[in-house]
Amino acid sequence: MKKLLTFLITFQIIFIFSANKLKSQTFTDTRDGMEYKTITIGSQVWMAENLAFHTGIGCWAYNNKSDYYKKYGYLYNWTTAKKACPDGWHLPTDQEWVELEIFLGMEETEKFLIGQRAEGIDSLLKSTEGWDFGGNGINQSGFNAQPGGYRDYYDWNYSDAGKVGYWWTSSKYGYEDAWFRSLTYNSDKIFRGKTYKEYGHSVRCVKD
Repeated sequence: MKKLLTFLITFQIIFIFSANKLKSQTFTDTRDGMEYKTITIGSQVWMAENLAFHTGIGCWAYNNKSDYYKKYGYLYNWTTAKKACPDGWHLPTDQEWVELEIFLGMEETEKFLIGQRAEGIDSLLKSTEGWDFGGNGINQSGFNAQPGGYRDYYDWNYSDAGKVGYWWTSSKYGYEDAWFRSLTYNSDKIFRGKTYKEYGHSVRCVKD
């Protein structure tokens, strides 16, 4: 029964997005001329690429290599991430991520869960290439999630590019931590967690 329900939800989402392809557009960041694909998902408009605006401080290219930056965008600490989106856009809240997840088929009962949840929606979010070990998705939502990895605060090392994507929310948890989302090459769920604000994670902007 559970597999049937998952299939029906996936089929419904695929149908919605098949009829909704014309809502994919582009946006040009006037600060540096960078052009981003955007996608309408439900009532939200998301950038369909990781933010690649260099803020000067608080952001890094993975392994300090330009080929990673061009593919995955920059990694930002939380304080910088909150200010990095261009005018008319903002770093999504934890609740805005929940809205996205529910639209894609997550049960309402899962919205406060910490850890892995929303079975089956990872493939709708993941890009069709770039994930290691056969972890690519079908990207039916147009979100085009890329595995940009992260920057560790404690030793400044970079890890998980090609395997995991981490994205900040603007919602803090206590004084030192903030909520984030992640997708991995070997899971069919999306991860909701909290971590130290000084880690370097990717940014997806959502329209005001």
